[in-house]
Amino acid sequence: MRQTAGARPLNKGVQAYKNSKFEQAIDHFQQAVALDPTLLNARLYLATAYAQQYIPGADTPENNHYGEQAIDQYKQVLQKDPKNINSIKGIAYLYLQMKNSTWRRSFTKRLPRSIRTIPSRITRWR
Repeated sequence: MRQTAGARPLNKGVQAYKNSKFEQAIDHFQQAVALDPTLLNARLYLATAYAQQYIPGADTPENNHYGEQAIDQYKQVLQKDPKNINSIKGIAYLYLQMKNSTWRRSFTKRLPRSIRTIPSRITRWR
């Protein structure tokens, strides 16, 4: 089986992510997405790496930008895979942390009933 052009930077990004080198991981995941926009895992990892950089409660432009970038990447995953539970949970979690209750409610409704009935489960499943 032939690997896509984005596979190598995706693998490098996963290694950087595992080593908590989130800025490096973001760079690799961005490269993977640029080389192969169909790689949903690269986009999902990119969203997750941005979310890792977001600090709940720190209301700075840079911090909010990380949260917004994560949400944007999660939404792009949902355009291709509307039932991607990790993207739905990631968006709901970020909106919860960013105090955006209107959007959080809309995404929380998309979660399975067993998860959304207990708000703390959203955080644990992130």
